[in-house]
Amino acid sequence: MSPCGRRCAARLGYARIPDSACVQQTHLPSTYDTSASFHVAYGESYEGAARREALEELGLANHLRPVGKFCHRDPPEHQFVTVFTMDHYGEHIVLDPSEATCGRFYTRVEAERISLTESCTPWLQRALRMLTTTGTW
Repeated sequence: MSPCGRRCAARLGYARIPDSACVQQTHLPSTYDTSASFHVAYGESYEGAARREALEELGLANHLRPVGKFCHRDPPEHQFVTVFTMDHYGEHIVLDPSEATCGRFYTRVEAERISLTESCTPWLQRALRMLTTTGTW
């Protein structure tokens, strides 16, 4: 089993989601995904991993807030997913080109529409649902 944390950079009613055509992934190509998704390294906390990935993939080091956790089965892995939010104050986002080449901020309504009508990773759909049900939006 491999613990896995996922984070949507979100706050103040917007979520940053890489556009599906811009995500560099082989597992689910042309699929909307979270802003930073990662496996937690041995001995690393979920928050530490989220902080590391936000810096590596987005160039952001702002305060993280935990939203919640859920389990996701993606054979052969059983993932323990933790969702965080992060404030964005307009600072420049520096994308890791090996992860994504573009993305943008979406309102809650736009993100919900994408999750219902577009190809999205299952963990993005669950994370967006969690943001809504917890009142984090």
